[in-house]
Amino acid sequence: SSLRSSLLSSQHQFVDTDTVRYIYQPIESLFILLITNRASNIIEDLETLRLLSKVVPDVAGGVTEEKVCDAVFELIFAFDEVLTAGGYKEGLPLSTIKANLEMESHEEKLHMMIKQSKEDAAKDEAKRQAKAIKERQMQMMKQHLGGGGGPPSASGMQGFGGGGNNMGGGSQDPFSMMGMSDPYSNQSGGGGDFGGSSDPYGGGGASASFNPSSGTATVSSAPRNVKVGMKLGGKKTKGKKDDLMHMMAAEDGLSPMPLAPARPGVASMEVTPPPAAPQHPVTLLVEEKVSVSMSAEGEVQSCEIKGTLSLTANEDAGANVVSTVDKAAIDASSIPFSVNTHPKIDKKQWEQGGQLAIKGGKSIPVGRPIGVLRWSYSDPEACPLTLTCWVEEDGASMNLNLEYEAKPGMSLKDVSIVIPGVHSPPRVSEVDGQYKHDTVSGSLIWYNSVIDDNNSSGALEFNVEGASSDFFPIPITFKSEKLFFPFNLLSVQSGSGDVKYDLQKSLAPDQYICGS
Repeated sequence: SSLRSSLLSSQHQFVDTDTVRYIYQPIESLFILLITNRASNIIEDLETLRLLSKVVPDVAGGVTEEKVCDAVFELIFAFDEVLTAGGYKEGLPLSTIKANLEMESHEEKLHMMIKQSKEDAAKDEAKRQAKAIKERQMQMMKQHLGGGGGPPSASGMQGFGGGGNNMGGGSQDPFSMMGMSDPYSNQSGGGGDFGGSSDPYGGGGASASFNPSSGTATVSSAPRNVKVGMKLGGKKTKGKKDDLMHMMAAEDGLSPMPLAPARPGVASMEVTPPPAAPQHPVTLLVEEKVSVSMSAEGEVQSCEIKGTLSLTANEDAGANVVSTVDKAAIDASSIPFSVNTHPKIDKKQWEQGGQLAIKGGKSIPVGRPIGVLRWSYSDPEACPLTLTCWVEEDGASMNLNLEYEAKPGMSLKDVSIVIPGVHSPPRVSEVDGQYKHDTVSGSLIWYNSVIDDNNSSGALEFNVEGASSDFFPIPITFKSEKLFFPFNLLSVQSGSGDVKYDLQKSLAPDQYICGS
């Protein structure tokens, strides 16, 4: 305590001995001490000490003894960023030290993005194959039913199961027969967009046909083909297996546990657990897709924005709700969006108060997303991100200079610009952001975690072997939560009052190509 009081009363910030110099600085109730030799530059040592005094409260969250002890390892790592192995100061600002301590790997991010893109491509191919298989199954089913589909009835009401094909009440929609749904299908019958075989306003899920000779209608279910998996303890060996179990249990003095009966039609295989249930009765998803085609010189040839508002009732309490949107903000928008509601939405309520309600107070099916609102806009000036490419010959190689520029007010995340035709390792001379050479696909990925008003422009310059036509077209991907459409949800209500909901917004490119 006497040493501490003497240090506080001293006018100097250092103490010299024969060979060692102690430089100190009080931080509230603690001291930070720097030990060096007497030949060291004391001015630089004081600057190092001041930087360390800023690092301590920032890393530890305070300068009390308890907080410093809790963050002792973090402080050691931070001090290691400030001082080199030889005891010299690194000229790093505090923000760089914090970034180094977070230890984020951009290489890992790029690897995961490449992996995700390959998985998405495989999923798209699987969906395409599945769709082709289902179409073949649908044709076979129609042939098996003897052409019972028939032409659609003009009086059939879409979705809520009015008159349908042939027998009206029966569901002849191929999407319903195949277990699929299409919210904007033009097929008639009970299995339309808000209906299906479970729609209380529609008919049953069996197929109906009419016999002209007898004048009677017959209803038959679709053929079933139940596959039974391998089962232990079947009828043929049940007695022997039970006797063996009883004998083994009697020898050990135990009572055998009864075997759980095998369920018919269920194979012995692991079942993937279902996804987590939604937390609220209603989920609203606002999606915008932007399609852009631009030249290599950065001239935007076309830019089209399409958006959809989808509503999903997660439980019965959310099946009959009225969503109110700020329509005044949409009408006052400087962008002339073309806005359309679903045919089942009451247009009068939408035009007067921005309410999205089903006509006649009917309900929507539970657990299936329904598109209730669409909008679109096309203007090259709306392009959120432009890319300009300069390709010049440099002897036996090519020199590429790329520059992006973001639209003011945009905030784009995980922006990837993929330059094809880079089969050999590129020689990068300038880059804003990160880059990675993918030797498998022969492409160079230029990545920026965030592009906004703080870094609305950036450049990449590199040299590589190849021809100018090899580097185009260049696809661009990103994601954002900031929409072009001025969507503002005011409330979601039912007859009993306000209904809790989840709201998700996303903006992503559909086809974003430079050099097309």
